[in-house]
Amino acid sequence: MMISAVTSRVIAGVFCACILAGCATTGSAPREPQWDPIEPFNRGVFKLNRTADKFVLRPIAKSYGTITPTPLRLGVGNVFANLKMPVIFVGDVLQGKPQAAGHDVMRFLVNSTAGIGGLFDIATRLGIDKNREDFGQTFAAWGTGDGPYLMVPFFGPYTLRHGVGAVLDYLLDPLYYYKNRGVRDKLWILEAIHLREGLIGADAILDDSFDPYLALRDAYYQNRLALEYDGDPPLDDEFSEEDFDESEFLNE
Repeated sequence: MMISAVTSRVIAGVFCACILAGCATTGSAPREPQWDPIEPFNRGVFKLNRTADKFVLRPIAKSYGTITPTPLRLGVGNVFANLKMPVIFVGDVLQGKPQAAGHDVMRFLVNSTAGIGGLFDIATRLGIDKNREDFGQTFAAWGTGDGPYLMVPFFGPYTLRHGVGAVLDYLLDPLYYYKNRGVRDKLWILEAIHLREGLIGADAILDDSFDPYLALRDAYYQNRLALEYDGDPPLDDEFSEEDFDESEFLNE
């Protein structure tokens, strides 16, 4: 019996996950310094991405935000968020979060039915708040290290751990299995435009920074750390109480 193309891709993705997980230890991964061993290459890709964004994606995203009524943009965002629920649910299960898994199943069912396929976020109005999990967070919970920092052409920043996880996230996206490729690809383009429009307000921060590359890298790591610790990352222990000698700061 021949294995379908979809099945073979899923098997390949799971195989990659097993390889990465095999390098992991039990428990959350320790905090690591930012590791950017190919910074010159990454800076070149970053420059390419910013140029493409400046002349293509950003103008389209601004036009989308201008001509699309706010209620419609909210609906678009709700639908795409609802489609991410399989990834979130699998992440809950693999990280041993049964309560969160039940919470997210309920959210998906409410929004898929009463919310008309996710167009309306009824669950949030009922107190069933959004959660976010992905395979990158799952690998972190399993103890897998970040790996090197990578700037991917036209996709942006990743670590090796997050990048492998993103492949598995992609394989769990319901749109991936939609047979009409023309419609599916257009929906993915719409999602990219919608996400970029939501970041327009942050452009000034990056544009005004002394080194936009470092600013983006720092922001990326901070965001991933917050996600991996469910919004409550540990305090920076670089200057712990044990290492602090108050006599150095007191006049004799």
